[in-house]
Amino acid sequence: MEPSWATTRRGATWKPGFTVSVGFSGPSDAPAGVAAAQREVVSVMDSLARFKRWGQVVAVPELGLTGLLAAVTDERLVDYSRRHLGPLMEHDSSRKGSLVSTLRAYLETGEQQQAATRLRVHPNTLRYRLDRIREISGVDLEDPETRLNLAVALRVQALLGM
Repeated sequence: MEPSWATTRRGATWKPGFTVSVGFSGPSDAPAGVAAAQREVVSVMDSLARFKRWGQVVAVPELGLTGLLAAVTDERLVDYSRRHLGPLMEHDSSRKGSLVSTLRAYLETGEQQQAATRLRVHPNTLRYRLDRIREISGVDLEDPETRLNLAVALRVQALLGM
């Protein structure tokens, strides 16, 4: 009998003080697929270790963007993040600002009202910050490709603890 995902996830927290991480490959019907399944599991575990995501139970499909980013060197990831977020990071650092967190909330919620609520600011404050983001970084927040690049750069920051 195969354990359920819930049972497996509970098993990953079985003993205080110990951390258990579990990686699953996709199903394999033939013995010839075992090697590919092993590579998938190794990839999942390498990704979890690299980005310090300990104590998780993860299957290949759940890894998503994190699995893709794991194939890129830290140097290139940092460069990518700085290229897309550098001016905002510098602004926030020098002025104790919150433009990066504003951008994150806006991209994660997908709309200004929800982002303002999440940040606990007035919608006008959020609009002002978004205008400042546009001015400082020169980005078009209405462009899907730009939003994707910014979201990936924010994800890189989170994964690398930047």
